[in-house]
Amino acid sequence: MTTLFLVNSDDPLLAEWQRLHALQAIDLRVMENVGMEATAALIWTWANELLKERDSGRTCCFAVEARENSSNAATYAEVPPWFSAQS
Repeated sequence: MTTLFLVNSDDPLLAEWQRLHALQAIDLRVMENVGMEATAALIWTWANELLKERDSGRTCCFAVEARENSSNAATYAEVPPWFSAQS
């Protein structure tokens, strides 16, 4: 298993990260912003894509916390527009 590696699209070493990705040394994800806020939103999106497909829209992820360490974390919370809670 390779390590998931997030990098900003303007990273000066982007070509090197892409080379390592091509060698399957890392699992590269290029983002506009790799800050905790943007990462939390990205994970929320991935989780909801998976849940919508897997559960036919019956479940959703409404909050994600991305944590780099004890002093750097962010939360993203939103109910996906396609989800409708049924009682």
